[in-house]
Amino acid sequence: MQIYLPSYRQEKISHPMAKISKVPNLKIIRKFRGILDFYEWKGIPCVRGWPIKSGIITAGMRKRNVVFTTAVHEYNKLSDQERLYWRTQVWKPGISGRDVFLKNYLKSHP
Repeated sequence: MQIYLPSYRQEKISHPMAKISKVPNLKIIRKFRGILDFYEWKGIPCVRGWPIKSGIITAGMRKRNVVFTTAVHEYNKLSDQERLYWRTQVWKPGISGRDVFLKNYLKSHP
């Protein structure tokens, strides 16, 4: 997917975002896995071409991977009661208690 801006500003954008009326159901999302990426940006449902990794791993990416790995290990150590708590924090369908835990952990460990 590529678009070009008007001639006065010829910058190539490789994965433009498109606003959509609502995020489709999981069946449709799974059907387009690897082709289209559905997500919300500032509460606005959007779609874009599936992101492609550049193959370059920066120091910041390595640091973030360590934090993410630690977050996953911490979630796996939680008791059933603690996991139940995180499940109660879910605010919309399609998000798990694990997702909420990881999001909060990553926010608190920048």
